[in-house]
Amino acid sequence: MKRIVCLASGRGSNFLAVLSEIESGTIHGRCVGLIVDREGTGAAHIAEEHGIPVSLIDYSSFSAKEEYEEELLRTLRLLDPDLIVLAGYMKILGSAIIREYKGHDHEYPPVSAPCVSRPFSPETGTCLWREGLRLHGSFC
Repeated sequence: MKRIVCLASGRGSNFLAVLSEIESGTIHGRCVGLIVDREGTGAAHIAEEHGIPVSLIDYSSFSAKEEYEEELLRTLRLLDPDLIVLAGYMKILGSAIIREYKGHDHEYPPVSAPCVSRPFSPETGTCLWREGLRLHGSFC
């Protein structure tokens, strides 16, 4: 069973959809944590209702994007995911996170997936597939 960590930024509809798929057995895994980037998200309330630990890493409390990403990476390491799901997460993952989880699965639910033919990382300037990530989800 995969250890799943979700990242979310909003009201939680994508996160709830992922949880529903886990609960129905469609996704064979267990959500071991939710990371949100601001206070008061609906996703955090949903996680709390389901007994899932929530980590708040408030983007606005960091003076530089690199500091935020270091904390995000530290939190991900603690949660030790097999699968990272970007469930309405509205930030671009930094190159350090991409390198750390190269070869891991990353899920972009269809309703939140960027509409691109090749997922591209503006930070590294490369196609994410060439970075070694296995991406799942809906891409136009």
